[in-house]
Amino acid sequence: MPRFGKQPKTTSKTGVNSVRKSNAGRKPKPTNLHLLNGNPSKIDLTTRANNEPQFEKIYPDCPEYLDKFAKREWNRLSPELERLGLLFKVDMAAFEAYCKNYSTQCQADEIIQEEGLIIKTYGINKNGEEFLIKIQKHPAVAIRSDAFEKMKAFSIEFGFTPASRARVNAIGQDEEKPKKKSVGGLLSR
Repeated sequence: MPRFGKQPKTTSKTGVNSVRKSNAGRKPKPTNLHLLNGNPSKIDLTTRANNEPQFEKIYPDCPEYLDKFAKREWNRLSPELERLGLLFKVDMAAFEAYCKNYSTQCQADEIIQEEGLIIKTYGINKNGEEFLIKIQKHPAVAIRSDAFEKMKAFSIEFGFTPASRARVNAIGQDEEKPKKKSVGGLLSR
């Protein structure tokens, strides 16, 4: 297989030749986040910024339908994200998903604290005596783990982890704050 030049051809199950395409490398960052990082690559961001979609600066309020854990997390983090210019109306679904997964993790933790990490299943033999059939991990452990993995993915996108936060230098935070508005039936700021 050549290292340079033409891309190697592959044959699909249907017998059609196609050229392999690679999505290797880092995902591009939004210009705003690139600027917060201090533009380490020193590229011209003017063209890049002009080609990105420009969203209206309306910050979303916490949705009423979220449960107590999700609301608490939304109210804890959204002011900081707004201050950094990283949370807009278009980000609402992603941030809401983060908060819902936080809530799922909290609820699973409560269940695990009440019921324990393992479940023991017992049976009764012919003599009427109880005996242990199996010991297994509590289903809430897997639910908590799944919610944590989803939270971690959203955390990286929003800069919540120490590693992703270390790449951000918060500069230019003195921009005008958007005013509160109601958008599409959802209360927003």
